[in-house]
Amino acid sequence: MVRILAFCFMALPLCSCGGPSPVPPSPTPVPLTYSAVKVQGLNSRDVKAFGREMVVQGIKPIISCKSTYCDIGTREHVLAEANIVFLTGHGYVENGEGQLYCSGVEQESLFVFKREDGYDMGEYIPYKDVVLAHQQNATDWLALAACNQLRRDTREGVLAAMEADSGHPLKGVLAYGNYSGTERDDLIMTKFARLCGSGVGVANAWFAAHEICDPFLAIRTMAALREGHQNDALTDSPAQNAPLCLRQIGEAAYHDVTAATPERLAVEIPLGGPSVLTVEKIEIPDDKANDPLAFAAASLPGDFVRYKTNFISESGAQGDYAATVGGIYSYVRRIEGIRVAETAQNGEYACIILTGDKTADVIMEIRAPGAIDTVGLEKTARNTLISREEAMDIGLEALRVKRELEEPPQFNAAEMIYALHPQDRRKLALCWKITDVDYIYAVLAADSGEVLYYSE
Repeated sequence: MVRILAFCFMALPLCSCGGPSPVPPSPTPVPLTYSAVKVQGLNSRDVKAFGREMVVQGIKPIISCKSTYCDIGTREHVLAEANIVFLTGHGYVENGEGQLYCSGVEQESLFVFKREDGYDMGEYIPYKDVVLAHQQNATDWLALAACNQLRRDTREGVLAAMEADSGHPLKGVLAYGNYSGTERDDLIMTKFARLCGSGVGVANAWFAAHEICDPFLAIRTMAALREGHQNDALTDSPAQNAPLCLRQIGEAAYHDVTAATPERLAVEIPLGGPSVLTVEKIEIPDDKANDPLAFAAASLPGDFVRYKTNFISESGAQGDYAATVGGIYSYVRRIEGIRVAETAQNGEYACIILTGDKTADVIMEIRAPGAIDTVGLEKTARNTLISREEAMDIGLEALRVKRELEEPPQFNAAEMIYALHPQDRRKLALCWKITDVDYIYAVLAADSGEVLYYSE
């Protein structure tokens, strides 16, 4: 460390060595911390993805069994104090109370739930006890990736725990109002961690990550938040005691129903090509207050189009009323007039979050130049992409042959997507995905129609 000495030309008191007193160095900032724990014998995709990306963002694990996460949910791990604690497991409801199921965890480590008749239901942590423990330590944010924590008939205990006296109250509990299962959990939690590390408000990052990666799960995504901290980013500043509110994403208004396809395409996982994430908070000037979305959208690339809108609603802690407080507006790229479907799963998307505070969070993740390519070594002779109708004909015939059918199967959906480049897995290829009524699909090169992948 370089020590800087300050001198001035006036009489100074001398130190014992006869020289001027040095200016003490500025204190080193305390790094932000997280804890990522799997508390039940599920796969570790989400907790591993969250922990890995938090480290990439420069946020330190407070405690771990492995390098970035813990897959043995002992009491020490579950109750560890951090700026954000992420717990994943199974959620159940018993006697109107939400429980985090912890089968296989050390017997002495956690709260054990028993019915009144003494029958041992296994190892459970009541959600309210987990929340109460973190309400009374130095944790700022608690994310519970399990079912039913903020369900209408179970959230009373969670909210009561958040209202307990505390010198360092939780800013928010991020959770689900019902079922939380998804095959895209690793994508969601990677996006969530990356957005948290990029300065997006933590609750907004929770909503946006689900909206971007799984629109079906998004409408079950909720947060119990302390008023005045709803839009707080991940920082080391403590919360102030304040009333609670509930936020959730409302029903989606889809501009194109094909955007809501539920199945996951394995070859879409973005192994190819680097992407660049940008997060910008835009101040909405007073003269643009009547249309803040148009003002914010002007910062997006010209070939991005809006395809989906979800509204954020807020109610009192008991859910007795709801009002729209903002929205999440999703944009995707349009190539030769064709919208690329669900590009968020491939690491390229844009998202604008408006929450009524005269600012807009503009999030863009775009592939680096050269990371997306057509499959052929050169463009086809006509130098254009095959049409949707041509892709349907080629894809359905390919599925007929693949499935050994006498006639082509009935058509379900045609979408333009990014898939792994078959010759260079550092890149993504622009492709058509043709799906039949049995949800079996073929993936074709968008420029030549060559069949690259099948779902079976």
